[in-house]
Amino acid sequence: MSKYKLIQNIDREIWHNTVECSHQGTIFLHMDFVESLLVKYKTYLVCKGNEPVAGCIVLLDEQSKPLPSPYPFVPYQGIFFIENGKSNINKRNSRQFEITEFIINQLIDMYGVISQTHFRVLDYRPFIWHNYHTPEKGIFKLVLNYTPILKLEKYTTLEEYLLSIRTVRRQEYKKTKESNIQVVDSNDVELLCDLHNLTFQRQGILQSTAEEAMVRSIAQNALMKGYGRLHIALIDGQPASAIMFLIDKRRGYYFFGATDPQYRNYYASTLLLIENIWRCKLDGLAEVDFVGCNSPQRGDYKLSFDGELTPYYETHLIEAK
Repeated sequence: MSKYKLIQNIDREIWHNTVECSHQGTIFLHMDFVESLLVKYKTYLVCKGNEPVAGCIVLLDEQSKPLPSPYPFVPYQGIFFIENGKSNINKRNSRQFEITEFIINQLIDMYGVISQTHFRVLDYRPFIWHNYHTPEKGIFKLVLNYTPILKLEKYTTLEEYLLSIRTVRRQEYKKTKESNIQVVDSNDVELLCDLHNLTFQRQGILQSTAEEAMVRSIAQNALMKGYGRLHIALIDGQPASAIMFLIDKRRGYYFFGATDPQYRNYYASTLLLIENIWRCKLDGLAEVDFVGCNSPQRGDYKLSFDGELTPYYETHLIEAK
């Protein structure tokens, strides 16, 4: 009999406290964010006796079947651990291995399939070794992704930070300051959605109605519940660019960025990003997560702001034939 037990549908306050105490905790595990996705979900805590030691969330479709990861606009949704700060590294590694195996087996028993994206999980052996000697019963495929993480503690002044970023970004920022582009706080979600659509149209991408609804819901919910910030750059009074950051107690997340194509050469997006990064520093946050670096052009732009390239993995169970 396992020394662990799985508890479903966790009290909201208990869930938020455990997520915020975890090294793997992010805003994307908070119920407020998950509920803005317009899907069903279930929360699970793993307990040893009465002590919570880990948790996970499962997004569900209308038939209560798990949705594949990464789900749109959800970069990380995997297992998180709640560790006793006094435990040594060997004990912690052993315990996390056991817990991960337990969660894998529990979720497979309940749902038959698992697909998750994990943040700051170091040990993927429980996935790699699943059915190691009987692969015909189903094995996991791991997909490598990256995101830049900017450690804000490295900088004491904005000038010091500007010297650390790529020269072209610093030049763009200087030009925007000389152009007197106006940056304003905003709650205008429809404007964000319009600029977001224009950005995708320029790239020849047509967003689905469902994705548009999700952008609107995420933005409205984040602003209403206080874990999001929306800034607009105005050029001659006209909205040229928008940026939305999501915030938890540790870090800011560069979540939405959008620019009207006719204003691309004004570099308003660089101004908005740098000002939001420094706002996170002034607010006492430890990090900025640029939320992905997995396409050539967009990834290079994000890396130019001095973030440290950080790997994360998707884990997908390949079902038995």
